[in-house]
Parts: sequence; C-alpha cells; structure tokens
Amino acid sequence: MIKQTQTKLFDFSDTDLDFCAGSKALFPSVFKKVLANGYNAKTVSSVSVSGSNVTLTYGVNHGYVADRVLQVTATGGYSKEVYIDSVTTNTVTFTESTTTGLSGTISTKVASLGWTLAYESGLVQLYKMKYLDERDLYVRFVFAAAGARKNVLNVCVGKTANESTGVITDANAFDAHKSNTDVIVGFEWMFNHVTTTTTDSYNYSQGFSTHGKGLIVGSKYHLVIMSNVANSQFFGRVNAIVPTACMNYAKLDYPIVIGLYSTIAMTGTSSNEIPQFYDNSNGASAYIGSIPVSFDHSNSLQGQMSGSTQAISSFYPSSLDNFNTTAAFPIPLFEKTTRQYLGNVSGGLYRNEILYQDITLNISNIPTLTTDIDFSNYVAQHITFTSTSNSYIHGFVAPVEEMKIA
Repeated sequence: MIKQTQTKLFDFSDTDLDFCAGSKALFPSVFKKVLANGYNAKTVSSVSVSGSNVTLTYGVNHGYVADRVLQVTATGGYSKEVYIDSVTTNTVTFTESTTTGLSGTISTKVASLGWTLAYESGLVQLYKMKYLDERDLYVRFVFAAAGARKNVLNVCVGKTANESTGVITDANAFDAHKSNTDVIVGFEWMFNHVTTTTTDSYNYSQGFSTHGKGLIVGSKYHLVIMSNVANSQFFGRVNAIVPTACMNYAKLDYPIVIGLYSTIAMTGTSSNEIPQFYDNSNGASAYIGSIPVSFDHSNSLQGQMSGSTQAISSFYPSSLDNFNTTAAFPIPLFEKTTRQYLGNVSGGLYRNEILYQDITLNISNIPTLTTDIDFSNYVAQHITFTSTSNSYIHGFVAPVEEMKIA
C-alpha cells in the first residue's frame, strides 16, 4: 500500500538533525531543515524495481530510518516524495506504482514540510506555510541569542508580511512579535528553562540525560513539536501551530499558536518553570492572532486547562474494546478573558486523558509513538503539566495522517 506523505514525522535523533531541546545554537539550522530544505542528502548508487517495490542502494551507510518521507529526485525526470517502508544499512525500500524517469543520477534527502523560507537575518526567520484553503500564511520565528540564556523562541503568524524586512504587517497578528529581532519575555516556545551555554551545541545523545526524547509532526498546514525542558517537574512541552474552526470573526481566521506565557527573564532560571498551561494574569499559553485563548472554560487560576484529569480510567471498558484503547478528542477553544466559546482546533493536534499511574513519567519515555486502531497510522503522544498526580496530567496527540484530503 502506498502511504500518505502529506504529514511527516521527524525525531530529534534523526541523522543530520541530531539535536536536543537545549541545543540553542543549532535551532535556526534545524528549523530550516525541517520546514523548508530537508536534510541528510545522499546519492544513490543503484536502483532495482520489482513490481511496485523500489529499492535504492547506496555506497555508504545512509542514515535513513523507516517511516520518514524521502524526497527522491533523478536526472531522468523523476521527482517525488515517497514513504520509506523499510531500510537496511545501505538500502531504502518504498512502494511506488509509477517509476518513469527514475534513472540517471538519483539524489535523496528527508523531505521537509514544504514551507518556504522568505526571509532570514540574524535571529529572525520568516516562512510561508499554508492554511487549509491554500492561502499563504507567514510564520515569523525569533531565536534565542548565544550566551547564558534559556532556549526560547518568539512566534508570530500573519496573513501579510514584508519579505524584504521580515516584519509581519497583519494588524490582527500578535503585536509583540511582529518586528522584534531578539527574543522578548512573554509568550514563548520554551525548549529549555535553564540559563546555560553548556548544551548549546549538544547532539541528541549528549543532551538525552537532560532533555530526553523529542518528536516533530507537521505538514504544509501545521507544525507540532513535542519535547522536554529538563529532567524535573513540569517538564513536558507541546509547541504548535495548528488550524482552527472558529466563529465567523476576521480576527479568528487564523491557526492557533500554542506555547506558554512566562514572566521570568531570558537570563533568569526557575528549576520548575511555569507549567505550560497555567493561567497567567499577564497573558495566555495560546493565541489565535492577537486573541488570547484558553483550553478550558473554568475561571480558576489554572483555567488555561482544567487542573485535574477528568477521566476515571485511561482506557475504554472491556465491554467496548478488550485492548487498552485511549480516546483522542478535539480541543475546544475559549476566549481567555471571558471564557466564551470560540471553536475548536480543526486538526493536527488533539487532547487525550490518561492517568499518571498508567504512564512512565520521565523524559526518556515521553513523547511516545503509538498507533491508531483504524488505520495503524503513527500517533505522537506527549504529556504536559506533569507531576505524580492526576491533577497535573494533560495529554496531547498528533496523528501522522493527512490534514487535507482533496
């Protein structure tokens, strides 16, 4: 079966990514590889086709892994993204119904999400992604500078931008991040909450004991990054840009940007940095354009998301399913200052409720990969707001499946 290639999965440990959540100096290049350029380019030494099974052979250890999407380009005219079914040290096998033009010099690399890098200068990168109706959307990232600072990004999404200056010009975009050229305190994508230079250029193995695992799921239409800030309480982080289906207001016609809001200076350190979805009086953990969003309609201090896991069990009862099956459900969105309903996340990221005693809570075990019961697609699962109590367990899942079916 030929598998979909629209939504892609990446691991922080992938060859030629090879970074950890604390690798501050590597983040600008990693983002370019994942979003726009691809990575781990190799040249094929020979190709064989048997029916719809295609095997590429390399003269070296290629470093590719199964279940990634490979961009294959040949001077004979072939140019496609294909799903890697299996690998050996020096071969890659995929399924393809038409191999016309797969000849001459064949080049491969792990395919990017297909975003376009429109501007880059210093710590600023401006990309174009797509909304589900194929409109262009601009995404602006500002990375943390070198030195004893936390690894934190500012993110801004807008419909218009000046590609010559890298500035978002959309009046409805998050104002503080339209034009700043250095990271500022407030709404953030946080990857490391400790001010250090030690991990700045760490590879995955070097950073594993501190930051553990990391996964990325995305497409032209969305981006979800699951990681851990450190091996301490409240370590899980889900940073994302995902589409929404909201009330018919122009200011809500945007994807939601999910991060956290912190008032601790970039050079300050908190061993148990603000939990991701703790309600902060100064701002929200998520924004649709410039509108602050809560994931819960509670007016409590922890109202960004309900303070306690509501599920009684992690799994369906045996009367429904004899296998340990956990449900995922759409994420409701509420305007933060009024807790009035806005709509839902329309795809790419979902909530799930699982009890802490059913999870191994440490950075070497989460995020995890599981599969859905209908199509056996991979699903990335992560836990945020973590402590050894059901009052602090909040689960998210990002399915590796098509966001948009034409």
